[in-house]
Amino acid sequence: MGVTHGTYDVWLRAKGQTTSPVRNITNEEVAAIYKERYWDAVGADTLPWPVSLVMFDMAVNHGVGGANRILQDALQVETDGIVGPITRGEMMHTRPDSLANEVLWSRVEKYRRLSVGTQKKFLPGWLWRVAHLRRSAGLEGQIDQVIADE
Repeated sequence: MGVTHGTYDVWLRAKGQTTSPVRNITNEEVAAIYKERYWDAVGADTLPWPVSLVMFDMAVNHGVGGANRILQDALQVETDGIVGPITRGEMMHTRPDSLANEVLWSRVEKYRRLSVGTQKKFLPGWLWRVAHLRRSAGLEGQIDQVIADE
């Protein structure tokens, strides 16, 4: 269900529980892990749709700091991985759908930079993830054609 054994162990320990094989994870635990470690960690409840969905997915894929840096890169502010008053201020000046598109463009560029050598084989899957996320968020635009052309 997308939760690694390491993530499950850390989460169980934080709850004061003993570790368990990830194959024993319950749907409720998966939901709690995704909410606590990713949704809440990027403050998705405080973000407008579809930025909230994009940030949540990036936190799962890139870690919370990585998601924040991609957001900051799209906003062209200092990329320190911490969403503070400067980042939030810039977010307020951009329409949510436009911001989500800019963030996804930055994400595609990050994937392109990563797709060298043995990592190149992962690029189609990474781009599929972005395209699927765009559809889920109800976004339209030229990024879809760029992804299709890769």
